[in-house]
Amino acid sequence: MMVLLFAVIVLLLMLLPLLPALLELIRKTDVTSLGINRLHTGSSNVFAENYRKYLESHGLLDQLQNYWNSRLASWSVLLEKKVEEEVLSTAGLVIPSDFSFIKEVYCAGDVETHGGVILRSLLAEGDLILGEHNSVVRWASARHMLIGRNATLFGRMVAAQEMTFAGPASFQRIQAPVIRMGLSWRPVMPMGPYREFDITALEHTVFFNDDIQRVVVEGNLTIPDDTVIRGHLVVHGTLKIGHGCYIQGSIKASGNIHIGNAVAVEGAMVSDMSVSCLNDCLLLGPIVAERFVYVGSRCVLGSLHSPISVSSSSIRLKLPMQVHGTVWARTRGAIRHERAQLA
Repeated sequence: MMVLLFAVIVLLLMLLPLLPALLELIRKTDVTSLGINRLHTGSSNVFAENYRKYLESHGLLDQLQNYWNSRLASWSVLLEKKVEEEVLSTAGLVIPSDFSFIKEVYCAGDVETHGGVILRSLLAEGDLILGEHNSVVRWASARHMLIGRNATLFGRMVAAQEMTFAGPASFQRIQAPVIRMGLSWRPVMPMGPYREFDITALEHTVFFNDDIQRVVVEGNLTIPDDTVIRGHLVVHGTLKIGHGCYIQGSIKASGNIHIGNAVAVEGAMVSDMSVSCLNDCLLLGPIVAERFVYVGSRCVLGSLHSPISVSSSSIRLKLPMQVHGTVWARTRGAIRHERAQLA
């Protein structure tokens, strides 16, 4: 009898991990599609959009105050310049130096901050002028943004029309139709002359699709200077593109991608490791790398009519530069001067 009872207990213990599967087999509760919260969209500006909806739904936009400039000016003599209440201001908010804001700041017009200001989140219906050595902890949204030197930007910075960086900065996610970094310059676009490069004649080719002109190459590949490639490249190794090349397609590599000076790439660049690009390049497609993206000075990324995205764990950009679209560094992004060296 004891042996039988022991066997039953052991059997029940063995079947216990299968109980959820057996119940689902009988009741079938997991046959419907997963629910999607419509507030969680792919928009980089989702936090600002939801905050504006919150203010509208609670009637807080009718409670804007015009005394915030005078209050902040009177508090600027305090040793601890910390604002622990939500700021809801009418047009023309000026924030003196060294203030920190624990809650959101909303302004119906323009916002200008002086040096050393720390903002949790900010929504300006007008323009934002961010002073030097400012920090944004979560997100900021405005029509135009002028970012002062040595800003530290965590979270998402979104400008509806244009974002300008006056100098070096660190960031995580920035987005605007036009992002200008550093002083203006006259771009020197790659113009040729080019030498034709027949991708169908490459050695170690493991696959070729004639319909879309795509070739898959085993091992490393180096493209000579001043070469035009008409098609798409997939390389199972490291890919090096020489100076002055023109790529009429997309490139992908399981190793690193190295781009020389004055190179034009019409399509995407994707690497399982890193993408590095030297100066004076025109990159019209998205750039995605698992580890690291480096882009040299005087490069143009994307276009006004065709914005792109740059995504990697770490991103370093050299001044000056112009970007159209989104730059997303999952860990850390840095904008540095020309003298900065590639790590």
